[in-house]
Amino acid sequence: MRRTIFLFALLSSLVSLSQKRGEAFIDSVLTLMPNAANDTARARMYQAISNECFNTLPQKVLEYNRAGLELATKMKWEKAIGSFYLTIGRYYQTIRIIYDSAIYYNLKAYDIFVRHDLKQPSNIALGNIGTLYQDIGNYTKAAEYYSISLKNAEESRDNMMIISNLLNIGLIQSQQKNFRQSYDTYKRCLALQKENNLPARLSNCYNGLAICALNLKDTAGAVAFLKAAIKICTGTRDDVMLGTSYATYGAAESNPGKKMELLKKADMLLAKLTPEGITYISNLSNIGSAYFELAKKDSAGKNQQQFLQQAKKYFFNALRLSERINHKTYIALNNKLIAETDLYQSNYKAAYERLQAATALNDSIYSQDNKNDIAKKLAQYELDKKNAAIQLKDAIISGQKKQRIALIACLVLLLVIAGLIYYQNYSRKKANTTLMVLNNELDEANKIKAKFFGILSHDLRSPVANLVNFLQLQKKNPGILSETQIAEREAQITGSATSLLETMESMLLWSKGQMENFKPETNVIAVADLFAYIRKFFTDNREIKFTFLDEQHLTLHTDENYLQTIMQNLTSNAIKALQQIPGAAIEWRAWEENNRICLSITDNGPGITAEQAKNLFSETTVTGTKHGLGLHIIRDLARAIKCSITIAPQNPNTGTSFILSL
Repeated sequence: MRRTIFLFALLSSLVSLSQKRGEAFIDSVLTLMPNAANDTARARMYQAISNECFNTLPQKVLEYNRAGLELATKMKWEKAIGSFYLTIGRYYQTIRIIYDSAIYYNLKAYDIFVRHDLKQPSNIALGNIGTLYQDIGNYTKAAEYYSISLKNAEESRDNMMIISNLLNIGLIQSQQKNFRQSYDTYKRCLALQKENNLPARLSNCYNGLAICALNLKDTAGAVAFLKAAIKICTGTRDDVMLGTSYATYGAAESNPGKKMELLKKADMLLAKLTPEGITYISNLSNIGSAYFELAKKDSAGKNQQQFLQQAKKYFFNALRLSERINHKTYIALNNKLIAETDLYQSNYKAAYERLQAATALNDSIYSQDNKNDIAKKLAQYELDKKNAAIQLKDAIISGQKKQRIALIACLVLLLVIAGLIYYQNYSRKKANTTLMVLNNELDEANKIKAKFFGILSHDLRSPVANLVNFLQLQKKNPGILSETQIAEREAQITGSATSLLETMESMLLWSKGQMENFKPETNVIAVADLFAYIRKFFTDNREIKFTFLDEQHLTLHTDENYLQTIMQNLTSNAIKALQQIPGAAIEWRAWEENNRICLSITDNGPGITAEQAKNLFSETTVTGTKHGLGLHIIRDLARAIKCSITIAPQNPNTGTSFILSL
C-alpha cells in the first residue's frame, strides 16, 4: 500500500514537472529518479528526459536513452524497448545524421511494434524510415514507406500520422519540383489539421506551402504563410521549426539586407539544434547564394572578393556536410553553386568539372525513371485508396442485401408466429368446445352415477337390514317364530346374502375397471373352463336347464376375471328374466367366426323390445332388472377387455340372445 501511494505521488510529481521546460525539467526528474518505486517508473523517466533533451541538451539524448534501454531490456519489456529504439533512430536522424544507423534502429522498432500490433508507433517508424530515405535522396523508397504509413494511418483513423505523412509526401513532391501537386497536398494537410484542431504541425504545413508558393511565383502568398509559421513557432517555442521558417523566409525575401538577416537568424538556431540536418545545409547554401548575389551587384566595389569568398565558404561547408551524410541532392546543388562562382571568377576548368559532376548527379536523382517510380508509388496509394472505397461500397451493398434478407426473414417469422397464434387460438377454441361437451357429458355421467349409487345403496342396505332385523328378533324373542317361519326367514336371508355377495363382487371388479392404473391381465383361457365356472356358480338353481356347447374346444386371450364377471352377470340377468317361466332354459355356446371367438347366451324368456335393447347400450342410461346394476357393469368391463356385445334379433316373446365377440 505504501509503495502504491509513493508511485502515485511520483507520477503526480512528473505531471507537475511537465509544466517546466528544458534543463529545469531534466534536473527535476533526475532528482526524483533515485526514489522511483521500480524499474518501470525509472524507464519512463529516462524516456521523458530523452525526449526533452532533443530541444535543450541534444548531446545527452543518447546517454539517457541507452540507460532507459538497458532497464527495459533487463525487464524484457518489449514495447518500451521498441520506444527506445525509435528514440535512438530519431537521434541518428536529426542530431548525429548517420542515416544507416537511423534506418537500422527504426526497423528494429518497427518489427517490435508490428509483433505487438501497435499500429501508431509502427506507423511512426515507417514514416521515419521514409524520411531517412528522403534525406539521402532515395525518393522512390521514401514514397513507398510514406504510402504504406499513410494507408495504415487512414485505416486506423490516426489523424496525427495522416498529417505527418501528408507533410512528407508534399515535401517529396516539392523536391521533385512537382510544386502544384505539393501545394495541393499541403492544402489537404492544413485543412485536416484545422478540422480536427491539431495545431502541432501547422508550422511545418505553412513552411511547405511557402516553398511551393515561392516556386509558383506567388511571393506574397509565401511571405504570408511564413509569417503564420513564425508566429506559431514563437508561441510554441519550437526553435527547430522557427529556424526552418526563418530559412524559408530568407529564401523568399528579395531585399538583400533583410534576406541576409533572416538567413543568419536561421543559421544561429539550426547550427545549435540540427548542425547536420537538411534544413541547416539548405540554409548554408542559401546564405552562400545571398553573398554571391551581393558580389555580383558589387562588381565595381571593393567588397566583391570578400562576398565571393564568403559565398564559397558557405557553399563548401554545405557541400562538406552533404557529402558527410551522402545527400545526393545537396551534393549536386552545392557543386553547381561552386561551379557558378568559379565560372564568375573565370576558373573555367574547375567550373566545368564541378558542373559536369553536378549534372550527372542531378540526372540520376531527377531522371524520368525516378519520377515515374515515385509517381507509381503514390499512384499505387491512390489506387489502394480507391479499391478500399470500392470494397467499402461493396460491403455496404452486401450489408444492405443482408439487411433486406434479415427483414424478409423477420417478416416471414412474424407471419409464422401470427399463424401459430391463430392456430393456437383455433385449437384452443376447438379444445374449449370439446371440453365443454366433455364437461356436459361428465355432469350427466355424474348425475347417472349418483343415481346409480343411490340404487346400489338401496340394494346393499335391504339384505343387510333384513339380516339385522332377523338377528335382533331372534335375540329378543327367540320363541316367537315357528320352525316353518324360521326356515322361511333363513331361506330369505340366505337369498339376500347371496344377492348381496354377487352385487359386491361385481361392484368391486367394476370399480377396479374404472381405475386408470388397473389394466386387464391377459392370459390364455379355455372356453370349457369358463363354462365350468358358470355351471359351478349356478348349480343350486335346479329349476332352469343349462346347456353348454363348445364343439371346437376353443381358447382365447383375455382377462379371466373380467370375462367371468360379464358371463356371470348375463347369466344372472337371464335367470331373473326366466322366473315364473315353465320349462326355463339357458344355453351358452362358443364358436369361431372371422378370426374372432364368439360366445352367446340364449334364454327362452319373454324377450325385450327394441327400445329396451337401445337403452341397454346407452352410456347415459342406468339399466337393471332388480337391483339396478344391470348391463352397466357389463358394458364397462367389456370395453376394458375390448369385447363387443350385441343382441341377436329374436321374434317377440321368444327369449333373448346376447353375443360376446373377442
